[in-house]
Formats: sequence, structure tokens, C-alpha cells
Amino acid sequence: MHARSNRRMTMQDRKPLKTRTYVHELSLFARENLFYVKMAGEYHRVSDYRIERERMESLLVIYVTEGELTVCLGGKLMTAPAGSIVLLDCRRPHSYFSRQPVSLRWVHIQGNAVFAYAAQLRRRMEKCVIEQPDGLACQAFLGLFGLLQADHYLENSVSVAVHRFLGDLLEELQEKEYRPANHIMRAAAYIRENYMKDISVNDVAELHGMSVYHFIRMFGRQYGMPPHEYLTVQRIACAKKLLLFSNQSVKNIAQTCGYQTAAALNHAFQKQLGLSPSAFRAQQRCQNATFNS
Repeated sequence: MHARSNRRMTMQDRKPLKTRTYVHELSLFARENLFYVKMAGEYHRVSDYRIERERMESLLVIYVTEGELTVCLGGKLMTAPAGSIVLLDCRRPHSYFSRQPVSLRWVHIQGNAVFAYAAQLRRRMEKCVIEQPDGLACQAFLGLFGLLQADHYLENSVSVAVHRFLGDLLEELQEKEYRPANHIMRAAAYIRENYMKDISVNDVAELHGMSVYHFIRMFGRQYGMPPHEYLTVQRIACAKKLLLFSNQSVKNIAQTCGYQTAAALNHAFQKQLGLSPSAFRAQQRCQNATFNS
């Protein structure tokens, strides 16, 4: 099996299973300078399956090909359905199991830079399960696995294949990170261009093809504030200019800046600045008069 210590297994240790394990001997050069894989394997329709570890110096990659795997990391349970890839930094306590038949391929990746790659990947992942990896990452993993199935271990080829897989996966996550960021930037631009209209966060989220929850979460991550606060900032900035450089009434300014009533503008001003629009206008004009005298 693919862990030699700190693990418990259940029924499959006591009955024949459709499993294969690939164990490779490595040169000192490979261990010191390359990405390498000492252990890999594949399980076909195994059930009542469970692995628990406290620590292992590897990045474990599991590709679920059939069934469903449950993963526990940091006290959180996650489900890995068929077609998903699981990434586990085995230096942290973890476990994974399946009570129903599951098929999977697993690879323990090691090497000088593997945990640096793991950190880059982890920063871009909400959980350790990637449910719908793109074709390039899957092809790269299968290419790596094909090398590990061979009788003769090609150290340099395996290292290149590991690098290709990790690189493809990282680029995929970066692309996914960029795509919602691009949507959020367009949503922010829409708010800046339409704050004077009667728009809501729900409207903006729907217009840009996002759920309200996802929109609020991603907007806050990118701009440091929720979208409704960003909308208020635009409206208050507009109101400040009109209060300073026009003689319009507070009621007219409120409507120009997207508020239905003067009371709504007054409430927003009090919350943001601690004074009413009229008090703000008087204060600024008094300061300007003092400065110019």
C-alpha cells in the first residue's frame, strides 16, 4: 500500500483487491535535484477503504476515476467525485475514505520544490479538491502516471512530467482566479457608470452572471469592501462635488446621485461622515472662506 507508517487500513488489508502499487528506487542525484516519485498506485472498485496519516514528506495527488472519495483535512470533510483531483500536503494530518466502491490513481510527489509548488496551489484553492480540472492538467497527470507504470523508472522524464502537471494545474487555477476577477472589474465599472440610477447589488450580480453570494464574496476580496458599500462611496463622492460646487438643493442632489429621497442621502452621509449634507456644505464653505480671506 502507499503509506508505510502512521496509517490504519480496514477490510481491504484482509481480502484480495484489484490494486497495483509502483515502488521505485532512486539515485542520489534524483533525490537531491529532481522532482521524483517513490510510490504510486491504482485501486479499482475498492470499498470499505480508509487511510489515516499524521505526517509524510510528500505531496499526494489522487485522481478519482470512479465513485466518490471523502477527504478530511484540517477538521473539514470534503467530497471528491469521479473526475476530480485531490491535492494533499501530507505534512498535515489527513485521512480519506470510501464506503462504496471507488477507483482511483495516486502519486506521492517529492523533491526540493514540491512544497513551494504546493503553497502556490493552496493559495488559489478554496479546498484540496479540484472537482472539474481542465483537460491539460488531467492529460499531464495521466502522462506522469504512464511513466510510473513502466518497469524502468526514467528519472529525468518523471521529473519533467511532474513539473508539467504542477505547472498546468497552477496555470489553470490562475486562469480561474483571473476570470472572476475580470467579471468583478466589469461589475465595479458598471457601478461607477450607473450609480446615479436605481440599481441594487442583486441587479449587478445578475447582470454579470454571478450569484449574489459569490459576487459579494469575490468583490470584497478584490476591492476590500462589499459592493453595496462601493456603490455608496460612488454616490457620496458625487454628492460631495455637487454640495461644494453647485447651489442645488439637497433633495435634487440626492436624486442626481441615485437616492430616492433627501432622507436617504442624509442617512448615508451621517453613516459615512458623521454629519448631514447641509452641515458638510456649510463646513466646507466656511473653511474655503477662511482660506481665501
